[in-house]
Amino acid sequence: MSDIPTVEPQSIVRGDTVTWKRSLSEYPAPTWVLRYEFRGPASFAIIASADGTDHLVAVAKASTANWNEGLYAWQSIVDNGATRKTIWTGRLEILKDLAQPQAVFDPRTHAEIMIDHLQTELQRTETLMHEAHSIGARQVQRRRLTELRQLLLSYRAERGRELRKDRVARGLPAGGRIKVTL
Repeated sequence: MSDIPTVEPQSIVRGDTVTWKRSLSEYPAPTWVLRYEFRGPASFAIIASADGTDHLVAVAKASTANWNEGLYAWQSIVDNGATRKTIWTGRLEILKDLAQPQAVFDPRTHAEIMIDHLQTELQRTETLMHEAHSIGARQVQRRRLTELRQLLLSYRAERGRELRKDRVARGLPAGGRIKVTL
């Protein structure tokens, strides 16, 4: 099976079957056992099986269907009974399974949601003449326009990074500027 990836995935759709293989010449299977520990919205572990001297990770769809969506940190650990060693670390995002019915689903990223909220708040705030006012005994202060504009610029930059990362993941050019000095 030459189509099995040889690196850990960066994202998994909840409910998908997931497979990858690692060849570790210094830690060959079955002498060494390869295990992955995941921590994030939940905790879980995956133990690779021996495929000759390679380590094969195969997770059934029934298992991934129970994983919580979100961002996880992971460590891969080899162990031969006498020695244990952490060999890699990384991040994994468990994504929604869009084939499952959902009452409400907002496909926007956090940056997109914040851009929309900040633009609405800026439009509302720009019409106000006061930065602070009282309602009964309660003092209400609005963020200053410059602070809102700065937050908006920050989230637009974050969204630009997300778009470039997505383009690269799909094998397309990042689309950023290339500066050349002659």
